[in-house]
Amino acid sequence: MQAGVPHLSPDGTQIAFDGRYPGAGSQIYIISVDGGDWEPITSGSADSEAPTWSPAGDALAYGGNFAEAAYGRGSLHIVNLQSRETTEVPDSKGFFSARWSPDGRYLVALIPQSSRVMLYDLNRRLWQKLTEAAPEVGYPEWSADGKCVYFNTPKGTNAPEKRVCLADRKVETIADMARGTNLVLNFGTWTGVAPDGSIYALRDISSEEIYALDMKFP
Repeated sequence: MQAGVPHLSPDGTQIAFDGRYPGAGSQIYIISVDGGDWEPITSGSADSEAPTWSPAGDALAYGGNFAEAAYGRGSLHIVNLQSRETTEVPDSKGFFSARWSPDGRYLVALIPQSSRVMLYDLNRRLWQKLTEAAPEVGYPEWSADGKCVYFNTPKGTNAPEKRVCLADRKVETIADMARGTNLVLNFGTWTGVAPDGSIYALRDISSEEIYALDMKFP
């Protein structure tokens, strides 16, 4: 299995992630932080990716794959972990990378290959544009107090990490990668936010080498 985008449950006992077996679509799984067998949460032919926990830990929101969203296909869904009932988030077609706010009121999501960060009010069942921060946005994360959303802009100069707060909707630059570049994986260029507001990031500051091998066959 190729696994990615792990998210720790609010009580710290489980990890939700998306996984893909060779020749199959990606699905959502849960595994204990102590290891053991993983439990499938979704199934079927459609890809399910990028899970995010509800604050109570009783539900997961997730979306389809990036490529489908980029073509305006696929939607965000919420699965109740007790009943396993799955519901589609209204008007979320083409949205990706949902993240649940700490107070449970909002989902923040992205529109692939655009600069828009979208905010969904779960009480009012209404989407609005939180900000537009060119040139491209990736991996949104909420601050611990739920007042701001952090995201990276991998195609910007020095790949800056930015923040927008709900109160004023102004985009701030928090950090950059001036001394190196983010390491791009199959799941994109990742950054995250620690509980104290520190920025986590994968950075590639290595060099590449070319090797010649002398082979001796029998």
